[in-house]
Amino acid sequence: MAKDTIAPPELAAQIGFEMELRIAQHDLLEQQIAQAEAQVAGLLDGELARRLQTIPGVGPAICATLIAEIGDIHRFNDFDQLVAYAGVHPAEKSSGQKGGPETSWHMAKTGNAYVRAALYRMSVVGLQHNPTIAAHYARKRAEGKTKMNALGHCMKKSLAIVWGIWRGGHDFTPEPPIA
Repeated sequence: MAKDTIAPPELAAQIGFEMELRIAQHDLLEQQIAQAEAQVAGLLDGELARRLQTIPGVGPAICATLIAEIGDIHRFNDFDQLVAYAGVHPAEKSSGQKGGPETSWHMAKTGNAYVRAALYRMSVVGLQHNPTIAAHYARKRAEGKTKMNALGHCMKKSLAIVWGIWRGGHDFTPEPPIA
């Protein structure tokens, strides 16, 4: 039935050729998806992935993104290098006057966009489920920061938690409350 209704008979050869290409393309994509899923499963198999997933707000997708995009965390000599790599450091945005009301600071967004997106998702979920992130957000809001600015600070705090767990080799434990 499809053979008679897809196209006029004079286009049958062209349609057949295009269908063969589409089927081959579909098979290639299926194969690439299977390879990608195997790669992600390999990333999530180790002790590091287990430790990172003890952080509230870090699931398999965020964990795989962090491990794949950061690679060997020991290539960063200090936390500030990792912050710059992720692009969650402040950058000045002003119109010529420093220190005045025209000067404002915003997130640089010059680093790895995948890590930054993972930190954003981690922070948004962390507002509800991670007491360390929720307390940090509340502090920043109390300082007068906007909601998005405070969330940006939480992204950097989330990265600090990842840094500590990854380099320290321990599971997540909430910070004790500040008196």
